[in-house]
Amino acid sequence: MVRFEFNDDVLAEIAEQAAGQLQPEVNAQAQNIVRRVNAEMAGEPVDDVMETLRVRMREAGFEPNDEGLRPYAQAISDGTLME
Repeated sequence: MVRFEFNDDVLAEIAEQAAGQLQPEVNAQAQNIVRRVNAEMAGEPVDDVMETLRVRMREAGFEPNDEGLRPYAQAISDGTLME
């Protein structure tokens, strides 16, 4: 049996490369969630939009934070989200 061992620097580099390759997919998935919520909830209260965004992002495997979501929720609530 052949066994490989990687040092921490090599593992970090591999993880960074993988993350970079996946970033466009991740961004597209998050944008699709925002678009769907916009289509469903434009004009609704911002707190309701925030909660829906949080739930949908978590369901997709994201760990959303309010600071990042608030501008999108506000724009959806105001009906000003540009696609």
